[in-house]
Amino acid sequence: MAAHLSIEFTDLECKVIVAEPAKNGRIAVKSVSSFVLPRPEDLVVRAAERTQALRDHLRSQRIAIKTAVVVIPKSYVMARSVTLPSTVDDEIAGMARFEADRHIPFNADRHIVSYHVLARQGMQGSDVLLAAVDQPIAKEYLDICVKAGLTVTSITVSSIAMFNAFAATEKTALADRTVLVLNIGKNATDLVIATNGNVNFTRGSTTGVSRLMTDLTEAMGQPVTISDLSEMDALEPQLYFKGETPEPPSVAPGIYDELPGQEDEQAALDARYARPAPPLIFEAVPAPSAAAAPENKPAVIFSDWLNKLLQEVRRTYEFASREFNCPMINHIYLCGEGAVIKRVADYFEANFHVTAAVFDPLSGAEVARKVLKNSEAPGQQYAVAIGGAVGRRPHTIHINLLPGSYTEARSAKRQQVSYVVTGVLALAALVAGYMFLSDAFSRKRALLDQIEIQNRADQGRVKDLRTKKDRLRIIRDNVQDDRGAIDVLRILSEKDYFPDQVALTSFDYKRGDFVKLQGDATDLQTANQLVNDLRNTGFFEDARLDNTVPNKQLRGRPQIPVLGWAATFTFPKPVKPKPKSSRPAPGSKQKEGDLDGIE
Repeated sequence: MAAHLSIEFTDLECKVIVAEPAKNGRIAVKSVSSFVLPRPEDLVVRAAERTQALRDHLRSQRIAIKTAVVVIPKSYVMARSVTLPSTVDDEIAGMARFEADRHIPFNADRHIVSYHVLARQGMQGSDVLLAAVDQPIAKEYLDICVKAGLTVTSITVSSIAMFNAFAATEKTALADRTVLVLNIGKNATDLVIATNGNVNFTRGSTTGVSRLMTDLTEAMGQPVTISDLSEMDALEPQLYFKGETPEPPSVAPGIYDELPGQEDEQAALDARYARPAPPLIFEAVPAPSAAAAPENKPAVIFSDWLNKLLQEVRRTYEFASREFNCPMINHIYLCGEGAVIKRVADYFEANFHVTAAVFDPLSGAEVARKVLKNSEAPGQQYAVAIGGAVGRRPHTIHINLLPGSYTEARSAKRQQVSYVVTGVLALAALVAGYMFLSDAFSRKRALLDQIEIQNRADQGRVKDLRTKKDRLRIIRDNVQDDRGAIDVLRILSEKDYFPDQVALTSFDYKRGDFVKLQGDATDLQTANQLVNDLRNTGFFEDARLDNTVPNKQLRGRPQIPVLGWAATFTFPKPVKPKPKSSRPAPGSKQKEGDLDGIE
């Protein structure tokens, strides 16, 4: 999977994370950056200015990646855990929409609803986390990213992204316990309560460090930054504002009076560390201690802000316990800009009697050197943005609030691109096939022309070879024929009555058919003897004396009368072999490999 962006939007700023999958299921963080968002009142102007700001920021950071996951504030999203009476995905989808409509106070039809199955309980159904957002809100953030040249794959919620970052970082902190994950951001605070890795309740609060920094800036007359907050002590705020050097960290909370039911603060501490920590007990938050005197206004502002944060946590748990039967909280985990405050985890631990700690989401990731070198903000400030880049992991929650129209348009565009690519590939295949066939025909035509030229050049040699072949055939037939003219003459020459009693004057031979002889004999008996002798040789099929001319006179000889005779001798006709049947005779078996008679 390629690198992608995780963009967290708040009302004040935008945080951008460039990440990609790494080994062992972790993520590799390549870039961490943020920029201030314009805040004009007009919706159109605000969208245009934020689009330009995002485009300029991506250009300044040299980020060329075009795929992004968008994280929007929890304050715009309704999230609720419900139990649905089904474990079938298709049924859960319909039930989730129906259940979400019940909890959406207005314009339910235009809300975008998403859900995540937390656990399947068999016959009891499924525990499901529902999320819904008004479509114009989601579309505003979507349009900003799309007009900036990005392709949005998912829109999720800040509290869910924060929990995903925690689940990916603290993998062993979810089993067999109930945890409260708290992201104290600049503009808001997100709270998530989870039991055994399943989210029970999630909420967003407007309490953020931005308001604290603004109030402190007015009270102190000088700007207060995040780095200044890291110097403030949650247990002893007066030391920073009075310019005193803080003493070594102490386990005793410095701004709270003694706990209810105990005589003094020391007795409370002794009782606390003498036995396991009791369950989370929410008490009425006391006023600042005498150390934060009323005349020390910045310290009072700082303490009041911490008290307000504690009240938000208390109200959140009380509501979750009452409405969702949430178990007692065992651990508190902090992140966000407010987590940089010194000993803020000890502050929560001292007041809620549970273990509290600050977690850094970058501790579970592979971080590029330039991020570690150039980033001034600690990793917990980017917990939400990092959670958007985590992806699918055990115990992570996957909520996607993309508008259906955008998803359908993307699918249609991908399908259109697929058709175009398929068409281009088909055209390329046709062109390649045409070129191949054209080249093959051209080569064959060239070869044919070459063969024709060679044939014309060899016509004389071929004609001469054919003539010689015919002559050789005639010679071979005459030489190899056992009833040839030479054989007939040889038989005649062996007769002892030649030439004293019989003379041969004519020899007419037709191969394979007959031999006609004419001559003179002293008498008819001698001529018949010649015919009978040739018949008895078995060389001929038939021998007959055709005619005789008695008292024939020889030219140039004395007047001696002779017998003129003519005889015809026929050769036996060759027997044509009978064609063998392709079918074997009944009861016979054809031998393996015997192919005679098979067509």
